[in-house]
Amino acid sequence: MDEINIPLYHLPNDGVDIVVKTIDHLNNCDCSTLHRHNYYELILFEQGSGEQLIDFKKHEITSNTIYLISPNQVHLMDQGKGSNGVIVRFSIDCLATLSIDPYVLNDIWQLELSRERFKEFYDLAINVDLHNDYSLPANRQISLHYLSILLLKVINSDVDDLKRLSSEDTEVFSRFSSFLEDNFRTNRAIKAYEEFLDIPYKKLNAIVKRKTGKTVLQVIHDRLLLEIKRMLAHGKLSQKEISYQLNFDSTATFHQFVKKQTSCTPNEIKQRLITI
Repeated sequence: MDEINIPLYHLPNDGVDIVVKTIDHLNNCDCSTLHRHNYYELILFEQGSGEQLIDFKKHEITSNTIYLISPNQVHLMDQGKGSNGVIVRFSIDCLATLSIDPYVLNDIWQLELSRERFKEFYDLAINVDLHNDYSLPANRQISLHYLSILLLKVINSDVDDLKRLSSEDTEVFSRFSSFLEDNFRTNRAIKAYEEFLDIPYKKLNAIVKRKTGKTVLQVIHDRLLLEIKRMLAHGKLSQKEISYQLNFDSTATFHQFVKKQTSCTPNEIKQRLITI
C-alpha cells in the first residue's frame, strides 16, 4: 500500500515568532498538500472560495471569514481563483507572552463575519505586520499588542459558545481539555477526569455537553480517533505500533475501536487519507 508523509513546517529559525503574509504568497509551506505546522495560523479571507481540510474535515472557504489552524492539525487549503487576504502565523510561546489560554483558542476553527466586522479584524492583522520589526525599540511590543487584541476579539466573537457557558463552566471545560490533551493516549478512564477536576461526573458531563453537544466519553473517543487518523496518515508506524503507543490492549482491540467509531477498518481509513 502507498504511504504518505505529512510534513511539519516551522517558523523561520532566526528568532521570528510572528509572520504575516498575503494568502497568495509563495513560501516553504505548500498549503495545497496535506501538511502540519508547529505554530498557529490565523487565515483571514477578504475574498474567498474553494475549500480546505482541517483535521480531515472539509470546510468551505468563504469571504469575510477567519479560520484558525492550531499546531499539529492536519491542513490542506485549495483556495479559488481571486481569493485574497492575509495569514498571521505566530508561535505557541506568543500565547504565553500574551497570557491567552491556548485551550480557549484551540476550540475555534471558523468565524464568519459581516464585511464591516471583518474589516476590524483585517486592519488589526495589518497593524501586526506593520510593527513586526525591530527598527524602533517599541515595535515588538506594539506588534504583540495588536496580535493580542486580534486574538481576544476572535475569542469574544465566538458568541455561540460564550452564550452556552458560564465563566465557571468555561474554566472547567478549559481544564478538562488540557487534561484530555495530556492524557488521552494513556488514560481514558472517566474516573480519572472526575478526580483530576474534582467534579462529579454528572456535572462534568453536562458542562461538556453544553459546550460540544457530546458526552465526556464521546469527546475522549473523538480526540483518540483524530490521533489515530493523524498517525495513519503519517505513514511511519505500523498499526501494531499505533495501538501500542495509544495504549490499546491489542491490535485487535484497536481495530474494534476504529471499526465501531467509523464503520471502517484502519486500512480503509488510511487508503481514504492517501487519496485526499
